[in-house]
Amino acid sequence: MKFYNRIKLRVEKQFRALHDCPREKMLARANSGFSLLETLVAIVVFSIVITSIGSSLVMSHRINSRSELLLQEQLKVSRAVEGIMASGIDSSLSDMELADRYRTDYPEVIVTVNRGSLQEKQTNMDGSVTWNTAGVGAFCTVIIQSRELTDDVKVVTYVRLVEPPEVGGGA
Repeated sequence: MKFYNRIKLRVEKQFRALHDCPREKMLARANSGFSLLETLVAIVVFSIVITSIGSSLVMSHRINSRSELLLQEQLKVSRAVEGIMASGIDSSLSDMELADRYRTDYPEVIVTVNRGSLQEKQTNMDGSVTWNTAGVGAFCTVIIQSRELTDDVKVVTYVRLVEPPEVGGGA
């Protein structure tokens, strides 16, 4: 009987302890953990953050690749400008011959030569300006633009006409 009384006392103590707790504590114990709604809200917030970061990375990659393409095209145009300005424009060549020459020398750019659009500017001692209209001293307007980015990479410059070198001769 003693054993039975001990078990009975223990069960009664536990029952009283359970009923003596405030209702809020019991509900808190029963509702501990995450609900399905809380989990879904967390997933939605997480996906919005990840999507915004991903779109920023994609846009950054596009800007970098566009910038790289622009830089490469600027280098091509710069090489062509330096080469044409260093050699000058042969005054004995026709427009078709010039177009063929620059198409083969600089295939990555478009070169347009406008002859006689500008003459050499000379400033006199009194400050007045005169233009030299002699063939050797004349300039041509040269437009050099990228084949891929024609509107974005374009250089307009002036190149001096030069006399062709004399062939042969000698003493």
